[in-house]
Amino acid sequence: MTATRHLVVITRQDCELCEHLLALLAPYQSAGRIILKALDFADNPAGLAAYVWRLPVVLEDEQELLWGNVGAAEVAAALGPLDAVRV
Repeated sequence: MTATRHLVVITRQDCELCEHLLALLAPYQSAGRIILKALDFADNPAGLAAYVWRLPVVLEDEQELLWGNVGAAEVAAALGPLDAVRV
């Protein structure tokens, strides 16, 4: 069995790329493969300033895993295939 991964997703309101990425991650979350913690850039702009031009950003253990305009292939490459789930 694959261990559950803990990811932080830095997003912002009215961000289509953020919504798209969260939709791509949802099946992994539903399958118990990941636990997501979402951080809104507006809640801590000074602390998250390094990411402002790359939103959305997915971090794992404070390392960037994914960012920007991410597609299903990039998510699968980073997190592994999710059998029998379509995004």
